Amino acid sequence: MKRTFFISILPASTVERDSPLAFTIWVDLAQPGVAADVQIFRRGLDRYLESYGMTRTLNPLHALICSPERSLTLNDQINLLVWMIEDRRALGVEIGALQLHTGIPSQRDRVAQLPAMFEDQALVPMASLYKAGRLYAEQVVEMLGGYHAPVALH
Repeated sequence: MKRTFFISILPASTVERDSPLAFTIWVDLAQPGVAADVQIFRRGLDRYLESYGMTRTLNPLHALICSPERSLTLNDQINLLVWMIEDRRALGVEIGALQLHTGIPSQRDRVAQLPAMFEDQALVPMASLYKAGRLYAEQVVEMLGGYHAPVALH
């Protein structure tokens, strides 16, 4: 019996290497029009991202979060969420689903979002359990109600 084998000439990691995953954030600050508040948040966000090998594009209140060295993961998204909860400068955030890195942030009507309003008192213990390794990123997403698909009104 003759067997035919197909050998791929592309490495398995080609998609990841050529099209890394990134995500968009939309941040709500108490006073987004106050330049000093935005600058303080921006500096903290940039320090956090740099410490984890990530960067952002454009405005810190509507930014594409990416890494020049790797694809981002659900854990990166939840780690950023936990940092924002602990930083306490934002009122809330919507984190877009992982998507191919395009170089610019997505629009709200183009990508599913994971919303988190920091007035929710359940977020602090949830963040603590996640940091302690008692919750996985997938469980945090589930506890927040999952990603919400964009809605188009006609």
